[in-house]
Amino acid sequence: MHKHLGFCLLLFSLSFSFAQDGLLTDKDFRYPYLPSQSSLRGIQDIPTDTLSIDAANPFFDDFSLDTQLPDGGKWILDSLLTYPNVMKATFRTAPTKGVATFDGLDAVGKPYVDDEIVAGEADKLVSQAINLASFSPASNMVLSFYLFSGGLTEPPESVDSFRVSFRADDGFFYEQLKVSGGELVDFQQYILPITENRFFHPGFQIKFQSVGALTGFQDTWHLDYVLLGPNRVNITPATLYDDASLVRLNTPTLAPFTSIPLNIYNSQSIDFTAGSPLVRNLSSLERNVTVSAELTEADDQLSFTGTTMLSAAASIPFNNESDISFPQAFSAQSLDGAVKAKISYDINANDRIRENDRLTEIIPIDSVWALDDGEADAAFGLTDSRGFGMEFEFTQPDSLKAVWINFVPFLNVNQQTAATTFMEGRAFRLTVWKDPHPDSTLVRQLQGNTIQYGDSLNQFIRYPLTSPTVVSGKVWIGIQQVENLAVGIGVDLSYNNRSRVFRDSVSNWVNVSFPGTLMLRPEIGGAGLVTSLGEDLAEKGKIMLYPNPVQTDDLNIRLPEHVVGKASQAQLRVLSLTGQQLATIPFKPSQPEVLLTLPLSLPDGLYVYRINLPGAISIQNNYGTLVLQRKQ
Repeated sequence: MHKHLGFCLLLFSLSFSFAQDGLLTDKDFRYPYLPSQSSLRGIQDIPTDTLSIDAANPFFDDFSLDTQLPDGGKWILDSLLTYPNVMKATFRTAPTKGVATFDGLDAVGKPYVDDEIVAGEADKLVSQAINLASFSPASNMVLSFYLFSGGLTEPPESVDSFRVSFRADDGFFYEQLKVSGGELVDFQQYILPITENRFFHPGFQIKFQSVGALTGFQDTWHLDYVLLGPNRVNITPATLYDDASLVRLNTPTLAPFTSIPLNIYNSQSIDFTAGSPLVRNLSSLERNVTVSAELTEADDQLSFTGTTMLSAAASIPFNNESDISFPQAFSAQSLDGAVKAKISYDINANDRIRENDRLTEIIPIDSVWALDDGEADAAFGLTDSRGFGMEFEFTQPDSLKAVWINFVPFLNVNQQTAATTFMEGRAFRLTVWKDPHPDSTLVRQLQGNTIQYGDSLNQFIRYPLTSPTVVSGKVWIGIQQVENLAVGIGVDLSYNNRSRVFRDSVSNWVNVSFPGTLMLRPEIGGAGLVTSLGEDLAEKGKIMLYPNPVQTDDLNIRLPEHVVGKASQAQLRVLSLTGQQLATIPFKPSQPEVLLTLPLSLPDGLYVYRINLPGAISIQNNYGTLVLQRKQ
């Protein structure tokens, strides 16, 4: 239900043996299996509200709605949260853009069991009741679906399984298919004719059930393109459909970034180039399609200008896919404030299923930098107390305020003793390196940093720095482990940023071997989006400088009450990032608000400021960073 997991990548299934570079895997470990839960086998009451189907309107779901939950109109979303999540299709061979992913996490991303290593009945997906009373074995009623195990995620082993059951007229489910782990190397279509009279009743239901590890994002199966209907004759696993679908974006629109700070966007003149969508032709004939891409602002707060609509045509062979390239780019946009760019992709294929013809990408342009797609495919950690990080390049000095991190819930397992450690609440050091070497630490912060999972799937937790840190040029932002336990940071394997991801290999800084992106996102304080001091600081005994960034030569200082009138003279000192004093501006702290004029000799850039007051006067936060960004 999570998208896919694993240096120790923690590619999950738990011996936790550690695969290359720390993606976690469980290939050498065998779980004790819990007995089948009979309470889940059947439902005695016949539902009164049932779905009606016919040949023109079959029961169908390709999980293409843009939600993390299955469609509640088609599937039962129980209060026990035992159903799978809908995830983005990251595999080229997926039929459509969404898949229902079965694993050992519940619907909000928590392990079913977090205190022991066990396996058993994990995710299940049960249809709403479907009225088959008017049909019979002669109706050629057939269920078909596509199934794939593992992929970018941790695959199930041979002892694990995926099972399909039908509900009979006695209220119980009866198994019709069992697929063992390790059998599938790609999406495979399964065909299940319904031929027994006991299944033709008003309360018929389908149940998909995975059996495997209950301790995390392990033993994953991906379900797609479920179709149940009558009059389906000569149906085979090679049967195709009159449908074309958008499957995924091969690259993000602002590649390699999926979110970018406003000042980075403006300073680097990054273009909206449009991503490269992958289109699949599921039909038995060659299909001509037209793909459009439209650039808008997600919250309708402003209108983008110039070229905001692109189009490309392609001819796709039957049962094949094609990468779409647009012949031009969107017009460059001049932005004065934070926005959410929205790129809407659509294919005009004249087919019957419109939901899988659309794909939307949202790109925040604010204060956070991201290169991942927001869904964890694996988890990463090291087997000892060393560090790892991801490279970011600041073309101009800026202020690092916080780091947003996605951690994947899982158990660390000691292979020798089988002792388990659930990682939630364990400490780590938030770390920034100024050179690609483990000894070049710029920031190492332990206080307040513990692994947190949040209350929903793929949630990022904000870890603030105790004070903003000036960064410039290339820096490496990441984690220093404080225990010999893998922390399990999320890894996106959809977008390959391996060249930016490094780890400490016995005092050497080396690239990881997996092709992915660490799910950590720095938050910076430039462009006026996040000032170094909040509006309420003066009320709490702290000083405030504004506006910050300074867009003219005027700078206001707001003083807390206990300072006003207590001294005849004070100083604002402006320093370079290396500590060289560049300007000293005296002022009288006789009023709560003081207006200063910065010297013209100071060029635009990032500086360190310090307020000097007589020693007897105590003041909090009398230093920080100051951005000078004059309007031309």
